[in-house]
Amino acid sequence: MNSAPRITVVVCTFNHAASLLLTLESFARAAAVPAPTWELIVVDNNSSDSTAELVRVFAAQAPFILRYLFERRQGLSNARNCGLQAATGEIVAFTDDDVRISDTWIRELASEYADQSVVMVCGRTVPLRKEVYPLGIKDAPERVVYRHPCGPLEVGVGNNMSVRLAVARSIGPFDPRLGAGTRSGSAEDTDFLYRALKAGHPVVYTPAAVVYHDHDRVTSEQVEHIRRNYRRGYAAFLTKHVLRCDRWALRLAYWDQHAMWRHAKYRAEDRTRTRWFPLEYWKGSWYRVCDEVGDLFRRRPT
Repeated sequence: MNSAPRITVVVCTFNHAASLLLTLESFARAAAVPAPTWELIVVDNNSSDSTAELVRVFAAQAPFILRYLFERRQGLSNARNCGLQAATGEIVAFTDDDVRISDTWIRELASEYADQSVVMVCGRTVPLRKEVYPLGIKDAPERVVYRHPCGPLEVGVGNNMSVRLAVARSIGPFDPRLGAGTRSGSAEDTDFLYRALKAGHPVVYTPAAVVYHDHDRVTSEQVEHIRRNYRRGYAAFLTKHVLRCDRWALRLAYWDQHAMWRHAKYRAEDRTRTRWFPLEYWKGSWYRVCDEVGDLFRRRPT
């Protein structure tokens, strides 16, 4: 591991103190496994619960470097950008406050980055228990190297995503109009991965770097709410790039629309459950169009 780089892990949180404690405890267990030097940054995205005190108390006895940052601007992208700016490691890894990392997660990421040609890695995310609904999951068994053009949704998810800091800065920050805490609701990770791929950076998926998702969406209404966010966010992401005359994004949008309507036509038993797909898609696209038009007006010289 001597050739492996230093790693900064960023966990963003908002009013989720009880779950965050379990996440921090999983990092404490991982600290017992030999690995390269690493640190953990917790970015508090304007929480009103006991998050700040929890992190302060945990940091006092943590067997690893734990830093606390406060980001007042609401939204997961703003919080991730805050962590990215404060990172000191050559590698920056992102996970969430409802994720429990495996004991070897950091070591497996470092093993990939020991190869200097590897600039971005996504790992395997599985439900912690069988009762946990499979949201934000990537459970493929084989290692894959993704290159543009490909569908960004198949590459990985933001709760198990890492990148070399220099590459992240060349790609640019997470889009503050995408992600949890915005009206788009999601897709800041999809957009980040897509921009990396478009810039010519391959993205490695490794099933060896495992984390466990333990979200608290237990009712059908809660699950549908998240699925709506995913749908709306993906539409906003596609619209963003289509408006920039991105032909591949236009093809992705066409295929996505075709699959959506084909599903509605031939899966009659699912029509009630998925009848909101077109509406959320339209909302996501409309939100992004309004944002882009607003930017045009704001850029006009006075």
